[in-house]
Amino acid sequence: SRLATQLELPARDTVLVHLGGSRQAVAAQRDALVALGRVEELASSVWNRFRTVDGSGTSVIRLSGLPAQLGDTWLHAHRALADVDGACAHASLIRGVVRCIAPQSAGEEAARLALPGIAARVVYERLPHTLWPLLSSSVTSDRISQGLRRVFDPSGILNPGILGPIQ
Repeated sequence: SRLATQLELPARDTVLVHLGGSRQAVAAQRDALVALGRVEELASSVWNRFRTVDGSGTSVIRLSGLPAQLGDTWLHAHRALADVDGACAHASLIRGVVRCIAPQSAGEEAARLALPGIAARVVYERLPHTLWPLLSSSVTSDRISQGLRRVFDPSGILNPGILGPIQ
C-alpha cells in the first residue's frame, strides 16, 4: 500500500497489470482478470510514475528467484521492510523478482534483505556509497567484471567506491 500511495492510488495492496496485444488478446486478458476479482482501468500516467518511484535518494535491492518461489520471496521482503519508514516493494511474477526500495537514510537496515535462508539471489542495484563495501564487497571481484573494468575504465573513475579497485 506504500507504493500505491506513491503512485497516487488508494492506500491498499494493489496488483498492476499492463495488458498488450491485439484488441482480441487484450479483451481475453481483461476477461481473465475480471474472473479473479475487481478490475479497475487506470490512466497510463500511473506507469510513468511507476518508472520513477525509485528515483535518486533511494536504495534499491532486487531479490531474484524462481517465479514459483515469488510468494516466499515477497513475504521475506515484506518482513524485512516492515519497520523501515518510507520503504516499499513491487514484484514481477513472470521474472520472479521483488524490487525493494528504501530511503537511503534507512542505511544498514537494507542488510536485512540478505538474511540467511532466503532462496532468492540478492542484487544491490543502488546503495549509498558507504554501504557498498559492507553489503556487496565482492561486486567486481570476478574475472569478467575485472576484465571489463580494465578495458572500459582503466583509470578507475566510473562509480568510485561502488565498482571497487581494479585487481
